[in-house]
Amino acid sequence: MSALDRADREARAEEAEPAATAAAPSQDLRFPSPQNVALLQRYAGNRATAAFLRVLARLGTPLDQPLPSSAEKPMYGEDAEQRRYSRLQYHGMWEAEQGHKLTFGMQKTIKRGCIGITANNLGATNPPLDEIYSTFAKAKSIADSRNAGMERYPTKPWVVFAIHFWSNQDPDDTARASPDHSAFLPDASGKIDMTGYHYLEQPGSTNFDYGFWDETSASIWHANHKEFGPADPMKVYQSTMSHFAERFEVTPGEWRFGYPDFDREGWGVAQADNYDPTKASHPKLTSPRLVGDATIENVFRGKATLGPGSPKAAVKKIQQLLVEKGYDLGDFGPAKDGVDGKYGDKTSAAVKKFKVDENLGNQSSGRVDRGVILRLDELFPP
Repeated sequence: MSALDRADREARAEEAEPAATAAAPSQDLRFPSPQNVALLQRYAGNRATAAFLRVLARLGTPLDQPLPSSAEKPMYGEDAEQRRYSRLQYHGMWEAEQGHKLTFGMQKTIKRGCIGITANNLGATNPPLDEIYSTFAKAKSIADSRNAGMERYPTKPWVVFAIHFWSNQDPDDTARASPDHSAFLPDASGKIDMTGYHYLEQPGSTNFDYGFWDETSASIWHANHKEFGPADPMKVYQSTMSHFAERFEVTPGEWRFGYPDFDREGWGVAQADNYDPTKASHPKLTSPRLVGDATIENVFRGKATLGPGSPKAAVKKIQQLLVEKGYDLGDFGPAKDGVDGKYGDKTSAAVKKFKVDENLGNQSSGRVDRGVILRLDELFPP
């Protein structure tokens, strides 16, 4: 057994629910918390630990591209249409991409299976069913249109998710065995009225299958089922659209979606309160004007902002880029162009104007936040 496997087994053993008054323990070896780093160092040594931290994987590698050579392989295998990860692997990749640790509550949500993966990203108890459409294209066009009317990098972007389910919701198992061909059909606009849906399954089958659409990797994230423990663990799937939404005929005229359990497919539109797509599409800084500055990197990760009193070197870099884009920072500094490393009223006003001009969020604040760094990174490419 490798050092990583031994440490991971120990981390898994800590997954009992903490007492109400106790802090949740670090439960995923793949998140570099102090406890987990110490655990790795104990088993693997400092050099191996440093190497592991350098190659921490993230979500978002498209299925038609090979995983980076340094990325951890899916525990349950992969093929051209699907990668099959353990739940703990998914935890680690999600944390690496989104830049913060899953709370105990988030982990508990994910343990619910396919519905939990979507619910966690939405920051909801259950995915809302008030806006369900019959096609992915319709749902995505609505989400895209709404996002276009928001700031450039919305804090609560509109996203798309899927649900496969059984049309017959009769509470009697015998009566529910056959599909209800008149239920949950789209109206003229393509919208499906989910009133009357009670999460009831085709008898002897699974009640639903949710999938979260990941724009960056053009794939669906879902799961086999909820967590049942080591004997029947939850597996997290990254699937192609064609695999997840496969439509097939079980008998003449009887069609199913994904699995024989489901005869209806819907595509939901909702706002994500716990998922930032820009962290998938733009995982790291690329501009040579910004890369390598620890303070700016921290702002880019959403961990801090720049303002009065911030390190002069970082402030000067932002001031220089704003000046090059034509913003007036006054006549301070050696070149009399406002680039002096001091975050004063002129810099604050220029940042506010930059936010307005670039349709960024938080326009009332003159502080440099993640959105400002992200946009400057795009405006000053390699």
